[in-house]
Amino acid sequence: MTLRSRSLLTVYCGVLVCTWMAAQSQSSTHGFKVKTIGPAKEPPSAQQMVVPYWTLEPGWDTELEVRNNMAQQKLTIIPVLRTPEGQEVPLSAVTLAPDQSVSVDLRDAVSQSHPELVGHLGSYGSIVFRFNGFATANMFAAAMVKRDGRPIDFHFDGREANSDYNSAGIAGIWWLPR
Repeated sequence: MTLRSRSLLTVYCGVLVCTWMAAQSQSSTHGFKVKTIGPAKEPPSAQQMVVPYWTLEPGWDTELEVRNNMAQQKLTIIPVLRTPEGQEVPLSAVTLAPDQSVSVDLRDAVSQSHPELVGHLGSYGSIVFRFNGFATANMFAAAMVKRDGRPIDFHFDGREANSDYNSAGIAGIWWLPR
């Protein structure tokens, strides 16, 4: 076999291998078969997600972040503040388009309807987000607690309300600029 014949044979085999690999990648993704998922068979049910902390005490603000993780359905979420006394304070519902996320300034959300929660000692608690969905993973929720005029923020992610926790904790920081 001549050098030219070997070169042509090598190129031909390379083309065959590339063609075979391209055909494989069209029928699967990274070795997994692609499966189209249709509409859910079960209707949506009541879901709850809890964020462990919010505050509007003097010098502090809280921003709520919510996201609809569903790709094809709207999601209506009702945030409910829980105070240290156990009182539940429902806020206005937030309706999100598929894959949409929004931030809600908590001070703005409560100043008209519940002014007693703004700027007073004891204005803190947890938040429950209620919605109808297929699972708590249909939404993401978090609270950003911020110190007014200072570079200090605390981020609290939401968790499924019905989870069994053996223990819990909150990590924090303290920062002095000098």
